[in-house]
Amino acid sequence: MIKKKNYVVLLLIFSVFAMDVISVLSVTFANAEESNIVYASTPESAAVNMNIGAWILVAGDRESDHALYYAIEEGVQDVYDILINIGYSASNIYFLAGNWDGSLPADASAESTKANIEYAITTWADGKVNSVRGLGIFLFDHGGINSLSLPGPNLSPTELDAYLTTLETSTLMTRSLIVYEACHAGSFIDPVSKSNRIVVTATSSALSSYPNADLSGAVFTDAFWFSIAIGRSVGRAFEDATAHVKAVGLGASQKPWIDDNHDEIGHEVSGTTLPNGGDGTDALNVYIGVPDPYIIGIFIVKLFLPKWVPQITTALPIWVVVHNVSELEYIRVRIIPPGWVPPEPRINDPVYTRVDPDAGIAYFTEDDILNNFPYFDLTPDPENPENFSKTIDPNKYPDIFGDDGGEYQTVFMAKTKGTHQIAKVESSRITFNDDGVAPPDQTPPSISLTNLSRNVNLSGQVQIIAKGDDDQELDKVQILLDGAIIEEKVMTTYPYPDVILDMKTSDYTDGEHNITAVAFDKSGNKNQETVLVKFSNSVIPGFPTTVILFSSFVGVLFIIIKRKKSISK
Repeated sequence: MIKKKNYVVLLLIFSVFAMDVISVLSVTFANAEESNIVYASTPESAAVNMNIGAWILVAGDRESDHALYYAIEEGVQDVYDILINIGYSASNIYFLAGNWDGSLPADASAESTKANIEYAITTWADGKVNSVRGLGIFLFDHGGINSLSLPGPNLSPTELDAYLTTLETSTLMTRSLIVYEACHAGSFIDPVSKSNRIVVTATSSALSSYPNADLSGAVFTDAFWFSIAIGRSVGRAFEDATAHVKAVGLGASQKPWIDDNHDEIGHEVSGTTLPNGGDGTDALNVYIGVPDPYIIGIFIVKLFLPKWVPQITTALPIWVVVHNVSELEYIRVRIIPPGWVPPEPRINDPVYTRVDPDAGIAYFTEDDILNNFPYFDLTPDPENPENFSKTIDPNKYPDIFGDDGGEYQTVFMAKTKGTHQIAKVESSRITFNDDGVAPPDQTPPSISLTNLSRNVNLSGQVQIIAKGDDDQELDKVQILLDGAIIEEKVMTTYPYPDVILDMKTSDYTDGEHNITAVAFDKSGNKNQETVLVKFSNSVIPGFPTTVILFSSFVGVLFIIIKRKKSISK
């Protein structure tokens, strides 16, 4: 009889446990589809290593005049250094570079020709990859539609796909990552995209990709590989690099693509994040190498508020505060005039003759970049090395400032040596007018709840993020729950920080609630955004009350039935 009682109790416990596990799984998956709440954990915590066993790096070259070659080579060298820093040995990196000047880089394995690319993929990598260890490829050149420019014959996406297929067949390799930095790089997605390949391109098939301002690499590549270096997933690195491209004023002219669902169709981010159009889910959950836990990111913490200055100004002070400035390579500001449009690359210029004149090669000259992406290096304050500044006389730079006044964007960028860290780009505005006085402020501030979607179910510990901005000066941002203020932050520094509230839904009743963010500017204008959400709390964390009651009822009913059967016997 004791054994029967124990058996009944165990069945009761099991019935409750099983019902609750099923319920928890269903609730978890339902919330995962609806919610974009940022929790303490990040995608990287659940990501898995791609297990890339070998890397092939290619610095392409337009051999007619080698324009911008050193920017390409330096960008590839940076990627080589990053791969070494995150744990790859030199013996597992095949670096192809130009040798037209007789100075092949010390780390290079051979010259960047199509024959050597084929050898690297089909022969050199053959002994380094297998069914569990994949291949990584980074390509950087001027680019063109379906063409990677090289000394001698160019490389087409069809040829690259064929080399990879040969390697996959001979080694049973089932994983590869291809990252391509070039104008029209997206044209390589079809047909390179295949099962178990992630393809990342610095821009779409129709648009340009841009070198960085000092011709030491490229805008997309700088940000993408730094994110990889600090341990972010491939998908997060893609998001970061896309944001970087937009922040430096290139958002309309360069649109990075990713394809990881193998349909040969690339997609941009959706807003600022992946996935989008079926692409990004795989990339968000894989990372490369072993991240360096000792890298502390460089970041811009403070700069001047948007300001108005007289047209006749002869001394324009620019300043910024940067944290973690050891081994700083540069801190600089780009001035973007009103109506500025990035230059378009030259395609099949008459002075550029090749064996294949219809290859559609796209390229910039050094003057194209230097004349259209002017920047000023800032110098540190000797007494406070985190403060950087420069005073500019606009009259000395008529090609930048002109005579018509208007609003100029100031874009601040920072980079370190060695670890190749890239700070998140920050910007402000300078408006030139007759008297240097701001007009009456009648424009309400902007405000958004950046990580909430309507009707989302929230439970447990959640984070609410509000972001405000203003065309002149923001005063404060509040977060309200059902009309009651639960968080407030007065804005004392620029760029304005996010207002972040960590809250427990268990402190509030179940059901619908309105979460509101309100922004006020210094002129008394205000704006707000409200999102309706649902709080779903539990008696026991992860175990909804209704399920526990129902499961208990089933368990009690089972005991009664068993007892009746025992008595009848």
